[in-house]
Amino acid sequence: MNKKTKLALVSLALSVTVFLCFFELCSYAFFTFERDIYNFMNRGQEIRRFNSPYYIADKNNPSNYTLAPNFTITFEELLKVKEKTDAYLAVEVINKWMKDYDFSGDSLAVSVNSKGFRGEEEGLADYQQAKNKIFCIGDSVTFSSYGPYNYPDMLEKHLKNDIECEVINAGVEGYSTYHILNNIDSFLEMNPDVIIFMIGWNNLYNNDTEKAFYEKKSSDKIFKKPYSVFLIKNILNRIITRNKSHMYPNVLEGKVWEEIDIDFEVYFFKEYKKIIERIKQTLPETKIVFLSLPCLFNSEIPPSDLELKIGHLPEFTNNAYILAKIVETYNRRIEAYAIKNEYLFIDLNKYVDDNLNPKLEYFYDTLHVHPKGNILIGKHIAEKLLEKKVFNTAG
Repeated sequence: MNKKTKLALVSLALSVTVFLCFFELCSYAFFTFERDIYNFMNRGQEIRRFNSPYYIADKNNPSNYTLAPNFTITFEELLKVKEKTDAYLAVEVINKWMKDYDFSGDSLAVSVNSKGFRGEEEGLADYQQAKNKIFCIGDSVTFSSYGPYNYPDMLEKHLKNDIECEVINAGVEGYSTYHILNNIDSFLEMNPDVIIFMIGWNNLYNNDTEKAFYEKKSSDKIFKKPYSVFLIKNILNRIITRNKSHMYPNVLEGKVWEEIDIDFEVYFFKEYKKIIERIKQTLPETKIVFLSLPCLFNSEIPPSDLELKIGHLPEFTNNAYILAKIVETYNRRIEAYAIKNEYLFIDLNKYVDDNLNPKLEYFYDTLHVHPKGNILIGKHIAEKLLEKKVFNTAG
């Protein structure tokens, strides 16, 4: 082998080594900053996704948003907004509620108080003087239906038969643990005696769960490095498993069910725990109550054609069983965390499975319920809180 050939081989080896090192570095950076990149690229889009005028962007963080303080909108005005933005499901649901509950066009659909929480200003003044101040943190399930039949309002109505209390609805459509953590200071300023916490749907539908799902399906669970190899394995497993999850959209039998079984570590649970830690550090006497996520689908019950029609699924699967399994796994994780730390856990999903039947009469999509569902949910939570003696009843 002559000198020129040796030099060429050395040069090639060096080039390959440099490329592999560069690819490894890029892969490491991808896995390290994947969540931050996703937050920057996508979270700021949610405010436009809802086509709702009652949101304002956070001036200090374009990926964050809140409700617009001192905002009100009637059903007639809201319908015009939804029709203009082609939100057909929302229009259909709003018209149904107006008919079923005698809401007029002039009835208030959404009101936001001066602190930026759903509800009228009078309720905020009452809250600040209340013996038992209850604060419901969550996403659109907590924000709930338009008009007065959201679950926090129903909770307050039922509790007032037994105790002096006021409830604040701090739910915001599209919120995830990311948003809760970004807005935690404004929540803590309300100095609640009890915080009811139901969050997770928007996390479960984003790329964190997709990543957990496909990594768990990897045939090699132990091998995590080098990052470049794992990146390639991750991509291949996503492609392979994605095909499997779409192959059997409505089947629950034999080997098929074994293939789509899932048990994963929830990626965003670190944020979840940070939120609780902040609450306990700032308000050590505040009691925390966890609610499981109620879901239209159940991993052991075949969904009907109509349930599949109204239920929306994550982009990474069209299999209702996979989503149900993900939600059930997540709920068990929340339950275990609550029990370990001696917090109250209310299994709302089990209550819904047992009592809101047929589900099509109560759910209008995968996770949201009609007002009559919120009435029952609010009553159930009130009964559980009273049963566990959560409140201050001293005279």
